Amino acid sequence: MLFSPISNLLLSAVPAFALSLNSANTISILSNTSPSRNTLLANAIVGKNNASSVECWAVEPGFQISPTTGNDILQLGNLSGASYSQWPNTGSPIDLGFHNAPAVQWVLMIVGGANITFPDLTTHNLTVSPGELFIAADVAGTSAVGHRTVGDSGSIVLQMPFQEGTVVNHIVVNEGTCH
Repeated sequence: MLFSPISNLLLSAVPAFALSLNSANTISILSNTSPSRNTLLANAIVGKNNASSVECWAVEPGFQISPTTGNDILQLGNLSGASYSQWPNTGSPIDLGFHNAPAVQWVLMIVGGANITFPDLTTHNLTVSPGELFIAADVAGTSAVGHRTVGDSGSIVLQMPFQEGTVVNHIVVNEGTCH
């Protein structure tokens, strides 16, 4: 179970992020099922065919109206063992090298930013800015090399693994980043 302060942080950060992602009016669907119109679109780093890449996922079910506050609320799945990570403040970019995700998890870039690249040069890069929430799911066994992260000095990241590695329900909207 996720602690209340972290839940409050997520609930305050997610709606603003969702609005900026949902401002695009066109979505190409790779699935036979359409995502909810009112849902969170999240970039997901995935491992398929033993290689990492990025996809755009629509979290399902979409936002619901809270019976107590009337706010839109979206369940992020069952989470376990969240961690808060501070990258060294060296004044130069921090290169974390190629690596697999340590767990299937939500990642929230609180401060700073990062550019995430993939060994296959034809794959899209993922640029992450402060306040962005994404999923890292290219764990060992799904991708031989993983992804490479080069981040801003002094970045702060919140990592929230899915309990037992069970990812949140979603629909794949497209290969590549969410627009």
